Amino acid sequence: MFDIHCHLIPGLDDGPATIEDALKMAKTAYDDGTRHLVCTPHMHHPLGFESSTAEFRKAFEKLEKALKELYPDMVIYLGAEVYLSANDFRNDKAPDIKTISDTNYVLVEFDKHSEAKDIAFVLHELQYLGYKPVMAHPEQYRACRDDLELLTVWRKDGILFQCNASSLSKKRHATVRDAVSGMLGMGIIDFIASDGHGHARRKPCLKAAYKQVARDYGKETAERIFNENPGRLLSGGHIGEVTGKFPRKRKPVWQYSAVLALLMCVLTGSVNLTGKRDGEGLNATWLAVETHPEIQTVAELQPAAETESPIETQLTDEALNVIEDEAIPESRVPFNTIAASEDDVADEPDKPITDSNVQPEPPVVSESDSVIIAYTSYLKTLETEYLQEAERYFKEIQAALTIEPEIERQKAISDILDEVGLLESQSDNKVNKALYDMQSDLEDMHADIGIVTEIREHYYIKKEETAERYRLEIQKLYFD
Repeated sequence: MFDIHCHLIPGLDDGPATIEDALKMAKTAYDDGTRHLVCTPHMHHPLGFESSTAEFRKAFEKLEKALKELYPDMVIYLGAEVYLSANDFRNDKAPDIKTISDTNYVLVEFDKHSEAKDIAFVLHELQYLGYKPVMAHPEQYRACRDDLELLTVWRKDGILFQCNASSLSKKRHATVRDAVSGMLGMGIIDFIASDGHGHARRKPCLKAAYKQVARDYGKETAERIFNENPGRLLSGGHIGEVTGKFPRKRKPVWQYSAVLALLMCVLTGSVNLTGKRDGEGLNATWLAVETHPEIQTVAELQPAAETESPIETQLTDEALNVIEDEAIPESRVPFNTIAASEDDVADEPDKPITDSNVQPEPPVVSESDSVIIAYTSYLKTLETEYLQEAERYFKEIQAALTIEPEIERQKAISDILDEVGLLESQSDNKVNKALYDMQSDLEDMHADIGIVTEIREHYYIKKEETAERYRLEIQKLYFD
């Protein structure tokens, strides 16, 4: 398969930080069936990640050499994911643009809240300059989701669309999934790519999405999107307008047999929705908690006291919707303990209800608050890791200050400072990426994103305070 959108080159953006991470990521893609992969580091992104095209090329060639030894039948290509806005074209000089594998195709992304008229303006300007725009993940832009018919107009004008494989997953927000389904049904998706960023989360995987498209829309559609069109793009060939629509294939009746069986049970009374069967046995408590898990507040993130047989429940997929794979390690997500069943407490004597033994209802936390809790916990861990590494390097510099002669001392300190620079870059990338994902998740829920700005400011203030403290301590050591 072909993957035309993947952040595989290490150290350039929010993809892998090291060559080792990039090789693990490449193995994930290779094992999943990808044999042609376009490396698309961010370009002109508001979060930074700025590197020149020369730096892109140098890092790409190093990765290419390492991959040829491990996977000789896997071919990688150099491109970029170019972030553009209308303002980029409102001056005399056009923005620097890196195309895909030296063709005239350019992968372009926008701010998620860009207005349709601004997106149209950028696309028109790119075409005027001789480029063939490929819009990255249109399902993530509100203007596109709200007006799929507008996309058909742009498609007729020669704009191509690349959706993310993960957007087909149930972990994504329903509005994103619905947009992709609508575009597939209208026949206007030209490519599905991974937009992969790592080997543990946001993986460069396509096989599951290929199977889903083949099952629901036909193998011909899947081949066109995953193999034929990408092959034409990389050869600089023409990708024509899609004629006709591709309605979702109807599932055979047997696939609904489990649902029909449950429905018949409900209608005949053998199962009722209170959670009990034939009047006894199953406690209805499990149903209420399983379908509406209560999530604790930030101050109460510790697990509840265990019962004899505790059942722990994580935040639901819907609560985290676009937080994929291992974005938030399980140990960082709050748990709840479900009450014991009726059988467990049947032999206990009844207790009179008093103010002392009536437990207050746990506070109900909104979906957006749940996401904030999970992200802030993860970011706190990143901050702790950063401070620990900073302390380690400080101690190394302390030891290096005692080295003689001076030329060796200066070399040792220089080497340590190079490592500190790498730490700074990796830390910034991790934090900025988490904040970017957090903001995206909150925006999808139409929630206030002010917390993101507050956390970002806190992070940089903490970094400045740490740097100043170590600077003063090193200065004191040096002059003492």
